[in-house]
Amino acid sequence: MAELSLEGLGKAYGPVWAVRDLSLTIHDGEFVTLLGPSGCGKTTTLRMIAGFVPPTTGRIVLAGRVISSAEDRIAVPPERRGMGMVFQSYAVWPHMTALGNVAYPARRAGLPRAEMEARSRRVLELVKLDGLASRYPHELSGGQQQRIALARALVMEPAVLLLDEPLSNLDAKLREEMRFEIKDLQARLGITVVYVTHDQAEAMALSGRIAVMHTGRIVQVGSPVELYERPADPFVGSFLGVANFLPGEVTGRDEAGLRVRLLDGTGAHVVTVRDAAAGAGAAAAPRPGLAIAGRVLVCIRPEAFRIGPNGDLRGRVLRHTYLGNRVDYLVQLGTLTVRVEGPTSPLLAVGDEVSLAVQAALAYPHSTSATTSAGDSGT
Repeated sequence: MAELSLEGLGKAYGPVWAVRDLSLTIHDGEFVTLLGPSGCGKTTTLRMIAGFVPPTTGRIVLAGRVISSAEDRIAVPPERRGMGMVFQSYAVWPHMTALGNVAYPARRAGLPRAEMEARSRRVLELVKLDGLASRYPHELSGGQQQRIALARALVMEPAVLLLDEPLSNLDAKLREEMRFEIKDLQARLGITVVYVTHDQAEAMALSGRIAVMHTGRIVQVGSPVELYERPADPFVGSFLGVANFLPGEVTGRDEAGLRVRLLDGTGAHVVTVRDAAAGAGAAAAPRPGLAIAGRVLVCIRPEAFRIGPNGDLRGRVLRHTYLGNRVDYLVQLGTLTVRVEGPTSPLLAVGDEVSLAVQAALAYPHSTSATTSAGDSGT
């Protein structure tokens, strides 16, 4: 069993906390991604798990064994934690062949030569590079070098595999291919994986669960579906995909949800929304339900709009971007603008009047700070 528990983990550099009060349990065989913007503490967290950075507070427990504890001054060295790590920069040795790179950890561990070579060739085959064992890194593509780094991390049969932005140096097509390779490999091995990225599409494609981080803390943990459909707050909603955040005022509540009048200067646009305080995700902090009357932020995804003749919202097309299988519109609604996703036919022109129906929306208390303005997208 390779269950990994992070308990009250924190890291301070002088007066600045890079990670604070972080607790998370990663189950045996689970693929969990730490997702967040640059500087949110996700790589620091991964390096504390690996043993490269000592925690200031908290402890790390692997399979029931404490491998790090700031309070008890326990710090198991990285090479004795039973973990493999793949870095963003690949870190392959240029003077070693593919086989030599993969075999390096086994040689350092003092394995007999026959076992070392057998293990190395087995993992090369696992990552589909068994025919390239004698090649040097400069003779390999970026994707093949990344596979070498992955094989090297697996050769000692680690209990946990740690990956720090491993695909960020690859081009878009190869990055997508490698996502499937990593996901398939993890499924076949049943290994516990902790993955770090700032790429929300990558996190959603790979993960069983995602832990979204912001300013050194986890703000929500859940499946990709849970986080996308019920983000705990506007930060999660804007970071995981594209979202419109629109100011509104609650005018009533019925079985369908809250009735909210958008504060767009028209006074005529009313939408029905769900209360995001109810069931926003397992790690979301509990919040009281929204009052019957009050200011709110309404979150509407671009694909949640339906363009048609009978919509409750009336606007004008400011911009359209053809994306092959869909069109991304920017629509003026009174004093607000919204991103709207629509079909490629009929293609609306700039200046066209448009009618919009809202198929799904969430509302947050107005005091909740949004990270984007209406119509902005998360990255």
